[in-house]
Amino acid sequence: DVQGRILLPHALRTAAGLQREVVVVGVLNRIELWSPDTWQTFLAEAERLLDDASLDVQWPPGGPASRGPAAPALPPSGRPQAKPKR
Repeated sequence: DVQGRILLPHALRTAAGLQREVVVVGVLNRIELWSPDTWQTFLAEAERLLDDASLDVQWPPGGPASRGPAAPALPPSGRPQAKPKR
């Protein structure tokens, strides 16, 4: 409307479970509207899935919990040195 509000039809509000408050989330070139309870549930599930996906990955590599050889140290310049030609 002229005040810059976005008006959603009743059917869409009902389908999304939107009441008085909403969470507006920017996703690339669009926005998503979530009910606060549904958004919190989504975040909790996403965090659980990320924890499961990590599978004990330790950072930085070569730390005390790593199981493989330590990562090679970089020279003071912070860039790997070129291998010498034979």
